Amino acid sequence: MKRYLLHKTKLEEFKAWLDKEGIQHRPGKGDWQVLQVCTPENGFQVVFSQLKMPEYYSLNEKLEPTVLRFINETKNSNTLTQSQCTISFRKDADHMPVLGLKREKTIGELIDAYRAIQLERTAIAAKDKALIADQKVLQEKIFAAFEAENTTAGRGALGAASITWLDVPKVVDEKKASAVLKRKGWGHIFSLKFTIEPAAWREAKDRLGGDIEGIETVMLKKLSVTKA
Repeated sequence: MKRYLLHKTKLEEFKAWLDKEGIQHRPGKGDWQVLQVCTPENGFQVVFSQLKMPEYYSLNEKLEPTVLRFINETKNSNTLTQSQCTISFRKDADHMPVLGLKREKTIGELIDAYRAIQLERTAIAAKDKALIADQKVLQEKIFAAFEAENTTAGRGALGAASITWLDVPKVVDEKKASAVLKRKGWGHIFSLKFTIEPAAWREAKDRLGGDIEGIETVMLKKLSVTKA
């Protein structure tokens, strides 16, 4: 989806703002691409020239948060009206009163700022979800590599990894487990949805000297990664 946010008169100002913010950009390709702007989550996104609204450039939706930031930070920066300003007085070094003007944001600017944050949070959440999935894949590959080399530890340039084992509860018979825990007065081990609290379960298992009826002990393999 393309958005019409960037006025054509603002292109050079937008480029200067990108430079100030340290955001990489480069010329577009072909007849319709005007500019390519690098975004942290989605790489280079494009500003297009188009015919539908000739006074505006169109852009990829993933570039919208960056353009909204530019608009919010630069819109009307040199224009102050009485309704948009708060008048205040301060004293200079010679203790003389000095008039100061503080520009208040318009409703539209506040909404745009909120929307920009909303889009950034959505992008960050999506990126985080993807990174977690990537980590799971890499973890399985590391486990496989450890097994192939008959080792439980390894090291890279950035980190060191080793296999650790942690006992975790697995409910196999909720009815039996619930009855035993209630009879023993260990109701704090599980929640209303009958999910076991591992720390309390370990303590109860130690006191009982073995597994609790209806709950088996399974060993969960975890990857511990620390600074190299």
